[in-house]
Order: sequence, then structure tokens, then C-alpha cells
Amino acid sequence: MLIFDVIDYRNRLANNKMLMDLVAKEFIKESAGLVQQLIDYAAIEDWAKVAQVAHRIKGASAEVSGIAMSASAKIIEQAANKEDITVVQEAVMQLRSNHIALQESLSSQAF
Repeated sequence: MLIFDVIDYRNRLANNKMLMDLVAKEFIKESAGLVQQLIDYAAIEDWAKVAQVAHRIKGASAEVSGIAMSASAKIIEQAANKEDITVVQEAVMQLRSNHIALQESLSSQAF
């Protein structure tokens, strides 16, 4: 699955390079905290909070055209609503990997 869709990102932000850079930097800054919250809530099986944070991650990663991370967050949100710990655990591992890859992709772009 595509980690980062640069064409979609450019279209989403009207190819405004300053805005693209600002949004990417803000995502990088804020997303690590959200991912850690998700992991912490999953560890204590607080399914409502897992679903809530996954929903926020889904939207935030979609905003920066992080296709794979947004898809992983959607899986987590749905699984948390069903209290399916196995799917949540597997999807969290994938989300962490997608998060690292997306951060690297955003950091390496010359907007």
C-alpha cells in the first residue's frame, strides 16, 4: 500500500509549498504523541479511547495524504469498536511501521 501520495497532498493543499511544509511539520510533531496514546490505551484495553485516538490519527494522516497510516488507523478504530484485541494489536504494529515511513517521506520532501 502507498505510504505517501505526494500528488494528492499537493492537490489537497493547492500546491502551496509553504502550507505543505507547515502541515507536514505539524503532523510530524503531533503524530508521535497520538500514536503513543493509542498504544497506551490499547495496552489497558480502553476500547473507547482506542477508537477515539485511532479516529484522530485516521483524519490527521489522511490530511497529509498518508494512505497506509490512515488505512491502519481505520482498521484499529473499527476493531476497537468491536473490542477485537487481536486485530487491534496487529494493526497497531502496522500503524507504527506506517507512521515511521510516513514521517520519513514527509521529512524528505522538498515542498
